Amino acid sequence: MLLSFLAYKLILVVALFAVTMGVAAYSTLAERKFAAFFQDRISRIVRALWYIAALG
Repeated sequence: MLLSFLAYKLILVVALFAVTMGVAAYSTLAERKFAAFFQDRISRIVRALWYIAALG
């Protein structure tokens, strides 16, 4: 009984931690994209495509 209770609580803590880290990662990504949009910056991939198009 006690072992299953501890296992349940451990799984719950790990799941909540994983969800929290996922939300933090995606909110950081969204904040960076939002800031880049308002600062009129372009991403590295788009800039690289422009360089390739200019060379070709």
